[in-house]
Amino acid sequence: MRLKNVNGSIETVVKVVASVEFRHSFNGVKRRLFEKCRDNSIQPNALVFLFEDKAQPIGICQPFGGGNEDKLILGNLTAEQAEEISNALLTEGYFDLSRLKLQKNEMILEKYKVDDGKSGAYAVATSSCFNIFTNGNGFGDGIFAQCEVPADDEEDLADEESGEDC
Repeated sequence: MRLKNVNGSIETVVKVVASVEFRHSFNGVKRRLFEKCRDNSIQPNALVFLFEDKAQPIGICQPFGGGNEDKLILGNLTAEQAEEISNALLTEGYFDLSRLKLQKNEMILEKYKVDDGKSGAYAVATSSCFNIFTNGNGFGDGIFAQCEVPADDEEDLADEESGEDC
């Protein structure tokens, strides 16, 4: 399967993981949960693309954008968009991400809006070196991240404009 990435590169996709992201406020803290879908009864709102292994020296991790990114997290999708992308990869073997409306690039993960696709999708490329989504657990457990950021109030949670890096 091939994916035309948001930066124009063509990547070989070895696995697509249907995932679900959820944000809520509890006890004054915004929490972000991100897991792979456990079964077909869960409607995904994110996809994680695992790319062909990119050889790099053992113990050497380049910074983001260094060319060793082996995952792309595509979040804030509607269930229909997630299904359309998955089906295109299965039937046509290819999908072009430039077809999607994307949110502005952000340095802080929590600034991306998660609102059932209304604000557009977001795309974050990452390397296994950094594990910003896997929390060291890998894809086997299905738990990618549980981030906590202070929430001033419920309105702040709704517009997702403030937050700290997890």
